[in-house]
Amino acid sequence: MASLSHDADFYSQNLVDDWSGGSSDGSFQTKSMLLRELRDSTKRGPTMVCHSHMTLRFFDLTAVVTYIRTTDSHRDGNCVQTTAIETDTFVKTNGHWLQIASHTSSASRRP
Repeated sequence: MASLSHDADFYSQNLVDDWSGGSSDGSFQTKSMLLRELRDSTKRGPTMVCHSHMTLRFFDLTAVVTYIRTTDSHRDGNCVQTTAIETDTFVKTNGHWLQIASHTSSASRRP
């Protein structure tokens, strides 16, 4: 999985140039911000990512994926598990699906 391995090349190839990611803290991230973060060797990524309750819907050349993501990561020397509701939007361009937007909302518990 690209997020576990900090695979910036995967994201570089599969996100549109003006991609936007939003989070529940009210912040937005651009593609260049995400790639810079992934390439920063001082940042530790997640140690486990699990996707569940996935739904995929198609609207012509647009696809919307909603799911729950549970992530284990390290913060201040402690293992922390977070759960979030995710929505990713893709568009098919030149025969290739590219992500155009992503949004994350914190979830207090798993369904």
